[in-house]
Amino acid sequence: MDSAPPSKSNFNFIKVEGTDNEMLEYAKMSILLALDEFPDSENDWRKANKVAQKFEQKYGGYWCASFIKNGDVRFIYDDIYMKLSYKDYNIKIGRQKSM
Repeated sequence: MDSAPPSKSNFNFIKVEGTDNEMLEYAKMSILLALDEFPDSENDWRKANKVAQKFEQKYGGYWCASFIKNGDVRFIYDDIYMKLSYKDYNIKIGRQKSM
């Protein structure tokens, strides 16, 4: 049985602050890229790192991301934040203040 390919329409944004539609679309693309590059669940840190790096490349500054299957994580951000669900992940992306 073939499973359907990943779709950008399966994203459920729960909370967003300081974003626009372009940034939300970029988040979807970055997440799909990370999931494709690191398909195994033991690589969740690498998925998060990939997404943070993509946001740093495009938007500058310091970014953080998390891929969590069970539970949640405390997440400190400055002015831009996205919390969403995709498949069995809760994902957060945010821009941090510079150090």
